[in-house]
Amino acid sequence: MCINNNCYNCRKNKTCHMCKTGRWGAQCDFECTCLGGSCDLTYGYCVSCPDGYYNASTCIPCEENCKRCNINQCLECYAGYRTQEGKCIKVEKSDTCIGNHNADTGECTLCKIGYWGFSCNEHCSAYCLNRTCSITNGYCPCKVGHFGSSCQYSCSMGCSTECDPYYGVCYPCMDGFYGERCNETCPHNCLDCNVPTFCTRCKKGFYGELCNNTCGFACLYSSCDADGRCPCIDKYADQPYCFDIIKPTTGTTQQEIVTKVPVTDTTGREISMKDNTQQQVFSIVS
Repeated sequence: MCINNNCYNCRKNKTCHMCKTGRWGAQCDFECTCLGGSCDLTYGYCVSCPDGYYNASTCIPCEENCKRCNINQCLECYAGYRTQEGKCIKVEKSDTCIGNHNADTGECTLCKIGYWGFSCNEHCSAYCLNRTCSITNGYCPCKVGHFGSSCQYSCSMGCSTECDPYYGVCYPCMDGFYGERCNETCPHNCLDCNVPTFCTRCKKGFYGELCNNTCGFACLYSSCDADGRCPCIDKYADQPYCFDIIKPTTGTTQQEIVTKVPVTDTTGREISMKDNTQQQVFSIVS
């Protein structure tokens, strides 16, 4: 027989081997402060707490109407209440619930068009087709121009056709765009590219891997091939790039060379072309 009434099980020398519920210490001299929950037999900190409290070495009460919580929020409410943003709010039938309503949990079996959720208090996306979505997760088929499980994303402005409703993939891309979703931008003056460092088609009047070279000012139709070559509009133009026009000056032993020179702004960007005329002396052989 134990000599200590708080001792549940004793050793042969009658010292305590196990304490009764709610006691702790070498001789079970101390009372647990865990409100009916269990505590560590050696140090007395709480191991478990009753409903309405959370364990932080000692039992701390949850917010009102909360059955189970942690230090940050309520995890489960008592009947007649439901969780919303970590707190317990009273269950009331919403105007958006048009099906059966559970007065204890707030669950609704059928929502009004445009709503979804456990209690029909979530809005379907404005881009859901016919404003309808799944009551469980809000997923829906999308209107044209949008994609994603809840139509939360817009198709890229670079798509020339409707994009895939699930992943936003589209083909072909509009001029100046590339990528699976046509949302990557090609370099300036580039119409088609697969990577940002190489253009396969330039805007009219430009050429080069990055379309950053200007065709000769005397090129026919103001366009040239990928290497800058073009037919010229003037018989005196310097073939095959048509940058210079060499015109003999009548009655003199000089010739006039007209070259278009780029005009740039303060940032170095080309904004126009101007004539650069030089007089060059040459010999006329009869």
